[in-house]
Amino acid sequence: MPLHLLGKKSWNVYNPANIERVRRDEAAAQAREEEAERRMDEGPKRRRIAGEDDTDRDIRLARETAEHGREQQEQLIKFSENKKEANDAPLMNREGHIDLFLVDHKAMRKAEKNAERRKDRQRMRMNASDPLAFMKKAQVQLKDAERDRRRWAAEREREMFAMRTTNEKELRSERRKHSSRGDKEADDIDDLEGFDLNAPPEDRKLCGARFVGCDKCGLREGGLGVNLRSQKRLASAVSGCGKRKIWLDPNEVNEISNANSRQTVRKLIADGLIIKKPVTMHSRARARELTAARRIGRHRGYGKRKGTKDARMPSQVLWMRRLRVLRRLLVKYRASGKIDKHLYHELYHLSKGNTFKHKRALVEHIHKAKAEKQRERILKEEMDAKRAKTKAARERRQERVSAKRQALAGDDEEKA
Repeated sequence: MPLHLLGKKSWNVYNPANIERVRRDEAAAQAREEEAERRMDEGPKRRRIAGEDDTDRDIRLARETAEHGREQQEQLIKFSENKKEANDAPLMNREGHIDLFLVDHKAMRKAEKNAERRKDRQRMRMNASDPLAFMKKAQVQLKDAERDRRRWAAEREREMFAMRTTNEKELRSERRKHSSRGDKEADDIDDLEGFDLNAPPEDRKLCGARFVGCDKCGLREGGLGVNLRSQKRLASAVSGCGKRKIWLDPNEVNEISNANSRQTVRKLIADGLIIKKPVTMHSRARARELTAARRIGRHRGYGKRKGTKDARMPSQVLWMRRLRVLRRLLVKYRASGKIDKHLYHELYHLSKGNTFKHKRALVEHIHKAKAEKQRERILKEEMDAKRAKTKAARERRQERVSAKRQALAGDDEEKA
């Protein structure tokens, strides 16, 4: 491929669109990282401000859990007491009579209900929430709409057929009139002497096709046999569009045919007898739908891919992204004091050596390193304390031994 065309390919990694997208993704990732860090630091900071340590927090959580459990237990006890009171029904009814034989009022009410209406309501409710019922209803509506459309199309076709038949009859009658004229009138067709617009059509000496249409004088517009070529040309010039974008009202052919000036055509356009057809748009609905599908992974299988895996998304770019994320995290941790410069230097080289696959692995390694360092420090303090304790005990023992020896030496001197 020529090098001057490489930058124009959509799969080229180093074109401006991909570079801008990578920068935008990195900025969004950095913002998400900062938000996550802020949320992680917000809880301990709030507890420190309130003067609450980990022990106080555990005590507070245990107390809240115990109070919630007591509230649930009290609600259960109250519910059981209400149920017991409801079961202790009185023997005397409202009229003052004592029912010696128990009556199942619930069964009586159930028997009195209209089972058929309940079944109908249940069936209607199921049909209302059933997608198959919706599909059946939609199919019925589509069939009705198609039937209505066919009926309207048949009616329109019949009307058009009747109109064409009428026009053909008129044309045949006019042609018979023209054919009955003599050769003299045919030879003098271009003579304007004695021509009058107000005269009836049979008295005009010009070709009748100029008014009712024939094959000699050109096209016929609207199916009514009237030549409206000049009106369409004037309308296209006035409207500033092509002649194929001009629509002439077929019901007002006679009035349109009388328009012979641009002013008259403008008036007809204002009245709506002549209309400029709208521009046919090139819809992007299908393109948007395809783009939305590709964003969620459709149409991106092996058969749709052009170029190698490393050409579509180079491993070098993936490596640079991962390493920049890790180094950015290390810089932030060093600036906030979570790690010292020695640990930063060690983790920097480990990141460069591909030790950490992602940021979570690096964070876990930092926690383990800090915990190990804390454990070593505690062990060292314990060993120092133990050494100091042993040394103090040894010194006390030596003092006791020396005191005892001095006491024995003094006794020996007294005896002597």
